[in-house]
Amino acid sequence: MNRSYSRQRGMSPIGMLLVLAIGAFFFYLGILLFPMYYSSFQVSAAIESMKSEPGLAQKTQGEIVKLLKRRFESGYVDDVDATDVVIEKLPKGVRLSLSYDIEKSFIGNLDLVGHFETEVETGN
Repeated sequence: MNRSYSRQRGMSPIGMLLVLAIGAFFFYLGILLFPMYYSSFQVSAAIESMKSEPGLAQKTQGEIVKLLKRRFESGYVDDVDATDVVIEKLPKGVRLSLSYDIEKSFIGNLDLVGHFETEVETGN
């Protein structure tokens, strides 16, 4: 029997299943990670937009939280509450800082945890 290995082409069914399983794993990982990072970008954008708020340094903490809450609601931010933002009054402005974690269930008892921080200083 003369076998010609040069005529054999392609991947075996088991090899194809292995490639598909690895691809599905990374696809699932991406589906879980994308909303976490998207939410982080929305939170950062909402806090950054506070720089353009006129007279922010003269507002009370309650008013600043109310403004942030509106921005979070319009950006569909669910992972963070506006009351979690640390508001510091400075001599010529305000510092807004936020540090938070987002946790998503991954597989079984394994979770994905993203730690995010953002800080904005206004000079009104």
